[in-house]
Amino acid sequence: MKVKILFQTSLLNNKELLDQYNNSDFWEIYIGENDNINYDNYDLIIYNVDSKLSKFNELYKYSSKIILLSEKYEDSVYNEYFNNNFYDYILINELTLLYIKKKVDYLQLQKANNFSITNDFFRLLNLTQQNVYIVNESGKIIYHSAKFLNHLEYSSEEFKNIKIYDFDNSIKNQNELKIIFESLDNNSITINSIHKTKYESIKYVEETISKIKFGNNQLCLFCITDLTELKSLKEKYEIINEKFVNIFFNKHSVMLIIHPETGKIIDVNEAAEKFYGINRETFINNTYIYDFNYDKSISSLKDYKIAAIKGHNIFFARHITKEGSIKEVQISAGKINLRGKELIFSVINDVTEKINYAKEVEIFKTVFNQSPLSIIITNNYGKIIYINEAFTKIYGYEFSEVHNKSPKFLYPINTDDFNYKEMWQTILSGQNWSNELLTKKKNDELIWQSLSIASIKDEFGTIKYFVIISEDITDKKELIRQLELSKIESEKANKIKTEFLIQLSYELRNPLNILINLIDYIFMDKENNLDPDTQKIYNSAGLASERIKKIVNLLSEMAVLNSNQYYLKYEPVKIFQDIISPLYIEQNKYCQSRNNKFVIEKNFNEIIITTDKHCLYQIINNVVDNAIKFTSNGIINLKVIRNKKDLEFQVSDNGIGISEEFLPKVFDDFSQEQKGYNRAYEGNGIGLALVKKYSKLINAELFINSEKNIGTNFIIKLKDVIED
Repeated sequence: MKVKILFQTSLLNNKELLDQYNNSDFWEIYIGENDNINYDNYDLIIYNVDSKLSKFNELYKYSSKIILLSEKYEDSVYNEYFNNNFYDYILINELTLLYIKKKVDYLQLQKANNFSITNDFFRLLNLTQQNVYIVNESGKIIYHSAKFLNHLEYSSEEFKNIKIYDFDNSIKNQNELKIIFESLDNNSITINSIHKTKYESIKYVEETISKIKFGNNQLCLFCITDLTELKSLKEKYEIINEKFVNIFFNKHSVMLIIHPETGKIIDVNEAAEKFYGINRETFINNTYIYDFNYDKSISSLKDYKIAAIKGHNIFFARHITKEGSIKEVQISAGKINLRGKELIFSVINDVTEKINYAKEVEIFKTVFNQSPLSIIITNNYGKIIYINEAFTKIYGYEFSEVHNKSPKFLYPINTDDFNYKEMWQTILSGQNWSNELLTKKKNDELIWQSLSIASIKDEFGTIKYFVIISEDITDKKELIRQLELSKIESEKANKIKTEFLIQLSYELRNPLNILINLIDYIFMDKENNLDPDTQKIYNSAGLASERIKKIVNLLSEMAVLNSNQYYLKYEPVKIFQDIISPLYIEQNKYCQSRNNKFVIEKNFNEIIITTDKHCLYQIINNVVDNAIKFTSNGIINLKVIRNKKDLEFQVSDNGIGISEEFLPKVFDDFSQEQKGYNRAYEGNGIGLALVKKYSKLINAELFINSEKNIGTNFIIKLKDVIED
């Protein structure tokens, strides 16, 4: 039977919170905001005294089952409630629901005599984690909690033949048990008794006994509170006060002795001094327990008064230390008699880390469920114990469908790259494992997943869980496939283009050489006797033929490089004799035709390096050619500089320059800043592309800076080519 809880408060108006607390096998929640309510129908009433409902004056007869809530604390109001037996008067804060939950657990056990013996009832007993057992009329134990076994120090097997008379000093035989059964109606009784454990040790207990029915059988439910430690402490306090002082002052736990009426702190131990940052003298002279409340509007004195009345009380609070640190604390307060005075003995436990950890866990769960990646958590046997929302969205399975299953059913496709045994060897060794697998959704659709598996170990290094994180890469795999196809097509096209260039340069070279030789032959004998118009024609024909010859040579060079048919030939190269002088002879005539001046500067006479002569010549020659091509009436400057083991060639001009937008494309094949038939300068976009390709072959570094209408500066650097 469920505990019926009436909320006459806005505390649970939040729908999500209401659903969370109403989804229980053990209680039913009702909301009431008016006076037309029969309070006899409810086991627990949560009443907001701030609501000022007119029927509040009739509630005094229900004080034993009412928890009063308030947004603020007032001493006068509290004293009125306390004097009328309203002991549960609490402020609304984050601990309120926890307090109510504890109250419900207690009521569940009180109502146990109205329950039938069902699996739900036993589950209730287990969930409440109480020290309980059930006996029949012959004294046989028909149920016991795990906590009760620990209490008597027996194992489950050893306890099978034990009867109540074997350990309970207050019920020595069946006749005494029969008296207990006959004395119980619908009420519970509470008695003090002594239990004898397996090892003959004595435990003092308080037993709350209720009668329950199972068919026609009468059973007794015993709820045990172990009073051994409290009784032992009490005896020690009564026998010798010095022993109490020794326990009080030498314990590492924070301990306080408090006056139950005023809240004044009577004494503290050393741990309390360290925890709060206040010395013992200040504590004793002028400190009250509510001075530590972080929220000064909340008084914790009422909780200590409850402890004074009931003998013991456990509650939560938020305390602030002298340094301003806020501490979440659990307070266990109990009544003691010290030198003839009734006082409160309080133990303060710092639970800040536990609460913060719980908050971090909630954050982790939020991140876990909001992640777009599929996440599976398995136990150390590889059985699924948790999935996130992305897993359900991707694969279509709910948790109930995959719980306690191996994730192997998701990977039915055998691939050459997947070795199941190797995977297990890797993750069991504590290493991470990753791979790409073709997986199967609930609707049989196949998707590619990139999987990573990591192990989670406990503090002893033992693997407890495995985390499988996977990303859907189906679209990525398809894109890669398309790119690979495009690459193959591109390579085919490049191959055709290269073959065409090789064939074209071959076909053009022979007829071009014939034309050049023919022109030279025609004008050979008349070179010094030509009239100005004929001389101009001769010069134009010569320049045009040289330009065509140069283009054919460039195309031939490009075709060889693109087909990877150029083979490096390293040899000793004299920089000026083999490179600079032939280059000057080749380019000076072209330079003069553009009305430019070709200047060569150097900081050494001659040097020999080992490199590919053709590559180096082509690099410098094409850079110089490019400078001449885009400069008119200017200066082309070639500097050859030795810098320790490095060799630099700097080619500068004061031509048209290159725009900032075009600079990143300057080395691309067939790239030209000016295009079309109306461009002001000749060019084919091959020369600098060859410079880039040849530089890569001999590991030469290229640097370029340029400004439009100012000029361009190229630097070609060969590192570590000069021997000492």
